[in-house]
Amino acid sequence: MDCDSTAPDIKNIRNLLHPSQGTISVLADVTDASALEWLRLYYQPPTALAASSAYTFVTMTLQSGITYGATVGPFSSPGTLSYYVQARDVRGNQAQSSTTPLTVITDYDQVWLPIIMR
Repeated sequence: MDCDSTAPDIKNIRNLLHPSQGTISVLADVTDASALEWLRLYYQPPTALAASSAYTFVTMTLQSGITYGATVGPFSSPGTLSYYVQARDVRGNQAQSSTTPLTVITDYDQVWLPIIMR
């Protein structure tokens, strides 16, 4: 009987900025001994006034090999966008990455310019 109790391994999280579209693609390398049930990118959109808006998620899809990705945006409001990756395998084991903040700045012409703050 196969009894996998190990959570998925989430590594190498990175983002690709698409300033002309106002979007951010997040990529992550994810492995697991069992098949993945789902892989989600949770994000809190930037808001100018309320830093307490709820997180929402999009499903990450396989890009190549062990790399999964999702794109969020466009964002028209300045503020901090925070995101993390969460994975669950078919055995119910879950893993979550740490939260990554990005500062999104927009100018008066609504040109989107993200700056990564670490």
